[in-house]
Amino acid sequence: WLMASEFQQGTIRLLMIRPKTRTKILMAKFLSSFIIFLGLYALGSLLNMVTNGACFGFKDFLYPNFTISGEISFFAYYLPKFVVCIMPAIFTFSLSFLLSVLIRNIAVAIIIPIALFIGSTILMQILVYGNTIAKWLAFTPIPYMDFTNFFSQHSIVNNAIQKGIPLGMGYGILMLLGLSVVFVILSIFTFKRRDITN
Repeated sequence: WLMASEFQQGTIRLLMIRPKTRTKILMAKFLSSFIIFLGLYALGSLLNMVTNGACFGFKDFLYPNFTISGEISFFAYYLPKFVVCIMPAIFTFSLSFLLSVLIRNIAVAIIIPIALFIGSTILMQILVYGNTIAKWLAFTPIPYMDFTNFFSQHSIVNNAIQKGIPLGMGYGILMLLGLSVVFVILSIFTFKRRDITN
């Protein structure tokens, strides 16, 4: 919304008269919205934990989790999963930011990433439970849009792995982060060359 609204309302021309480079203007908008995004994500997760504690008891947070390597606390168990599960959101956020620079339309910049996120879940179900083995699926962002599947024993990801699709959480994290960086670079490249006449 931050970039697309500047184009739609015509206020982008006011930003261009400031003695700052286009890259600095774009990165200031990206970083400010990214910080707000991370804050909302963390706040939502905290609210989820408080709600679960209120409904099921806060004592569960004190019990240790048992792993192959021994006992660990709830938060030591939860925080790595929290960090991994934010990767698809960062990917979607970067894609949305790129679209807002490219298309200049608020609705499109918001709706397309949401549709892709939902569509990837549906497509993953169709491809994994279908008759064909789609090994190419592992090299797309589609199976990595919901990392919670990697933490569940009976999930669509485990079904895909059993069918021979080579899915890996590390590869998925690197792919989503790499594509996010590419989206940000494309945003900068496009914005630097964009004509701001209307």
